[in-house]
Amino acid sequence: LENDGMVFKNVNIIIPIPQGASPTVGEVTGQYVVDNQQSALIWQLPSISSENSSGSLEFNCQGDDTESYFPVSIQFESERLICDVDVTSVTQVSDGTNVPYSKQSILTPAEYSVV
Repeated sequence: LENDGMVFKNVNIIIPIPQGASPTVGEVTGQYVVDNQQSALIWQLPSISSENSSGSLEFNCQGDDTESYFPVSIQFESERLICDVDVTSVTQVSDGTNVPYSKQSILTPAEYSVV
């Protein structure tokens, strides 16, 4: 984790596996699921933060084509934006009065891949 202020939740690291392969998982931080329909090993981490900044997944799988394990896709959510923009108030343009408001900031990538 390069930015100590960020917290990523519901992290899924999706690793392609050869069609029909059955990976044997050893040491794992978090949980994993083998999705045979997607031909993928999905590594699930509840969160990544400065207190929990690293983890590991060790697995063995049939096949010798290392390219079949790429691209790795990563899905996550964050309540903090990377650019640290915030809405502190909302004002009526016509008379300058404050307007009640609520906000929700969620960062979700459209696509994040390791190729």
